[in-house]
Amino acid sequence: MNVLVRVLRVLLCGLAAATVVGAVSGALARGGMRLFALVSDAAPGFSWTGSLFIAVTFACAALPSALVAAATRHAGARWLAHLLGTALLIMVIVPIGADEWSAALLVRGVAGGQVVLLGAVSVGFAVLVLGQPVIAGRSAALLARVPLRPVARVAVSSP
Repeated sequence: MNVLVRVLRVLLCGLAAATVVGAVSGALARGGMRLFALVSDAAPGFSWTGSLFIAVTFACAALPSALVAAATRHAGARWLAHLLGTALLIMVIVPIGADEWSAALLVRGVAGGQVVLLGAVSVGFAVLVLGQPVIAGRSAALLARVPLRPVARVAVSSP
């Protein structure tokens, strides 16, 4: 029974952390996309379906880190999960970003200060992609009360 409770705790804490961090990260990414479109003189578009897809993508990328961090304090396993989530985001975001940059530079002809602002937005995306799985993992570990380092246990005896 104790094992079942532990597994349920890991699953619930991991799913909760991945969902919340994914939704927040997705909203930040959606705002960054809007900012990129405004700076590059593109017509900004919005759809609830697209926004939901972005949030689900970020939540799926946060899930490995969140589940592993809720289950173990082993640093190697946590970093491997972080890399997996980051790789998923990179596979999705880099092609879209490359298309947006080429459209901004070649089609709309942005230059000067706009390029600097677009670079700043792109750096923000990089920080979001690299940091999001780590934040999801740490959040899940806090929810599941998994310490980062082993805590010394003191045996207490009854008189």
